Amino acid sequence: MINVLWFLSVPIHLTLEQFESWYLNTHTRIAKGMEGMRRYAINRALRRQPLFASREQPLTHRIAEVW
Repeated sequence: MINVLWFLSVPIHLTLEQFESWYLNTHTRIAKGMEGMRRYAINRALRRQPLFASREQPLTHRIAEVW
């Protein structure tokens, strides 16, 4: 079995709220339809982590695991 980890950051052109809406409503629905997928888990990263360059958002916002 293969386990893939995805580390996602908030794109510069989206607000945190827009990213969350897209991720939870669109992306997860599409990802759950992947052929052969056994498990799909998503997590939100901690707020206390290094910031990405001069942005206000952390480098990693969401972590997804697909088996």
